[in-house]
Formats: sequence, C-alpha cells, structure tokens
Amino acid sequence: MGYNLNQKMVDDIEVAVTSSFDLESQTNYNSWSVLFGCDGISCKLIRTPMEYTGFLVRYSQGSETGLHYNDCEYELLKVKDGEIVNLETNKHYKTGDTLFIDKNKRHNIKAVTESYVFCIMTRHKSVLDKLKN
Repeated sequence: MGYNLNQKMVDDIEVAVTSSFDLESQTNYNSWSVLFGCDGISCKLIRTPMEYTGFLVRYSQGSETGLHYNDCEYELLKVKDGEIVNLETNKHYKTGDTLFIDKNKRHNIKAVTESYVFCIMTRHKSVLDKLKN
C-alpha cells in the first residue's frame, strides 16, 4: 500500500513494489497522512508489538491502491467498517471480513464504500496466522 519509486514490469503491467517501511515513512501516529500515489487513501500508524507493523487505512468511496505487491512481507487486511474489493480476484470484503495476502501476491484494493481497514504487515507468516481470527 505504501509506494516507493521502485517499479517492476510483470506480465507487461507496471506494478509497484511495497513494504511496511514504505508506508511507515509516509505516516505517523497522530494524524491522517495521504499516501503518495493513492488519491483518496490516507493512513495512520497504530502501535503494535515488534513482530509486525500496523496501520489504519481510510479509503474514500471509489479510491484504489493500484496494482502492487509486497516483496518481503505478508499482509492481513481486516475491514473495520465499509466494503472493499480486491480487483485482482474480484472478491469483496465487508465489515468484519479479513483478507490475507501472501508475500509477492499482486493485489489492487478498491473501496466500494468509504472504508476503514486495519492493515498488518510482517515478515513472519506465523504471526498473521495468530491474528486471522
């Protein structure tokens, strides 16, 4: 979700490479930060144990992240309020739903409604297995 300038070509499609470090460098704990390259998406850092990095992401209706993947971490998205869709799979997630994204798995999240989503990123899949429920 946080974007750096490192772009790679995959199947002739430009895909952003992301990580929690990219997102963390654009956000803080005290206020909403608009994400670089993501019109209508803002984010706050949330305090988490050291095993993972957490964010609360606010999506305006119709906003989307763009096609990207995290090359070094696993991601867990928990919809706190609203509805999002992963445009790569066309699967919808509503309030209370959880989306697990494997490392190196392309995804593009779009907000069907204004949405608030907890995003957790970690290098260790076992950490997210504990948080899925």
